[in-house]
Amino acid sequence: MPARPEDLEILRDEWNALAAHQRSPTHRVEWAQASLESLWRPDSGPVRLFQLRRDGRLTALALLRERREWASVYLEDLGTREMQEPTDLLYASREDLRLLLDGLVATGWPIVLCRLPAQSLVPEVLAECLQGRGKMRRIEGRTYPSVDLRAFPEGELNAGRRSDLRRMRRRAEKQGQVRVELGCPAVEEVPRLLELAVEIESRSWKLETPHALKHNPKTLGFLRRLLPRAAASGILRLAFMYLDERPVAMQIAVETGGGYWLLKIGYDAELGAMAPGQLLMWDTLRACAAAGLSSYELWGHSDEWTRMWTRQELASTCVEAYPASLRSARRLAAMALRKVVWVARARLTGRRDEI
Repeated sequence: MPARPEDLEILRDEWNALAAHQRSPTHRVEWAQASLESLWRPDSGPVRLFQLRRDGRLTALALLRERREWASVYLEDLGTREMQEPTDLLYASREDLRLLLDGLVATGWPIVLCRLPAQSLVPEVLAECLQGRGKMRRIEGRTYPSVDLRAFPEGELNAGRRSDLRRMRRRAEKQGQVRVELGCPAVEEVPRLLELAVEIESRSWKLETPHALKHNPKTLGFLRRLLPRAAASGILRLAFMYLDERPVAMQIAVETGGGYWLLKIGYDAELGAMAPGQLLMWDTLRACAAAGLSSYELWGHSDEWTRMWTRQELASTCVEAYPASLRSARRLAAMALRKVVWVARARLTGRRDEI
C-alpha cells in the first residue's frame, strides 16, 4: 500500500529511535515527512514504505518511490535526487539490513540507491542478497566535506588561515557592531526567519544560479515543511550575522547525532570585502566545537571553498540492483535503448560529450 504522511507520523518515535544509529538528519522522520509532502507528486508514482519488525520492534525500514523512466519502473530513495545529500537505509544491525534487502529483492523491483555514505553496509549486503538472484552495479559518487571538531581548529586550519579570519573580523568591526545569533527558534518564528534567510541569500551570487531558493520552489517548499518540524523537535539551528541592525549572513542547519549539518548558507555580496559568510562559518564552527559536537557537516559536494575549512572529504556511492525478474529486464532494455538514442543524437549533433 502506498505510504501516506499519517503513516509516517504514527511511526515517529520508533523511526527517530532507529535513526539514532545513523546520525544524519536525512534519516529522521521529519526529513521523510517533508520529502513526502514537497518532493513527490501523486501522479509520479506511489511511495512505498517497507518495514522490518522483530519481536514487535521496528528494526529496519526503507521509504522508496516508484520512478517511471523510458517505459520502465524502478524504486529509488525519496528525496535524494532533489536534495543531493548523503543518506542510507535505516537498520539497527547488519542482520536487520539483510532481512530488509532480502524482502526488497524478492519483490523483483529494480532498485537505485544513490549517495550512500562510505560506511553504509548496503552495497556489501545487497550484493550478498543478489547472489544467484540478480546482479548489481556500483558507481563511485562525489565526495562531500566534513570538519572533525575534535581536532578543531588546529587540526583543520593552519595558523595563516586563522590569522586571516581574525583580520577579517577586525575589518568588519570597523564598519559597525558585529553580532551573531545562533539557536533553535520557536516554531511560530520559523516562517519569518526562513524568509529573512531567503532575502539574505538573494543578495549573493547565488541569485544568478538555479540553486537560489527564490528560483527553486521545490527546495524552498521542502524547507518550509522541514524547518517547523525540526524546530518542534529541538534540532533546528538558524544562524544570522548582523552588522549593526543589518542582516549580512545566514545559515540554515540541523543539529543531531553529535553533528551540525548545514543545509543552506548565504551572505550579502555588497559586503564581500569583510567576508560575512566566512565570519559566520568561523563563529558557528567555534560554537559547535565549544558545545562538544563531534563534526560540522558541510554536505553537498567537495569544492575549493570547502577545502578552505577542511581536508576531510568523505566518499559516497550509488548502487543499482537488478533482481532476476521481468521488471528488471524491462529496466535494462530501457537503459540500452536510451544509450542508443543518446549515441545517435550525439552523432547527429556532433556533440561527443553526450555519449
